[in-house]
Amino acid sequence: LVTRMVNTYVLRSPEHSLEDAYDTLTDREHEVLLLAAVGHTNREIARALHLSEQTVHNYRATVMEKLGFHDRVELLKFAIRRGVLNVADL
Repeated sequence: LVTRMVNTYVLRSPEHSLEDAYDTLTDREHEVLLLAAVGHTNREIARALHLSEQTVHNYRATVMEKLGFHDRVELLKFAIRRGVLNVADL
């Protein structure tokens, strides 16, 4: 919990950009980000990645927290801007 709080504070400080926050995501968090950005549900992501829905929920919450996003629209816009997601994939 303390680590998460420190990471959240550090990642939201002015010295750290959204790109820095993106670079802290794990490989699995990147996968969840991409699948969530294109509109897959937690259940669909769980099936695709062979995880439980609760685990996907936790990954998604962690990604949103690390990036400072509040909804899927912010996630989608970021994924497109970052080049993680191509508009043609939608």
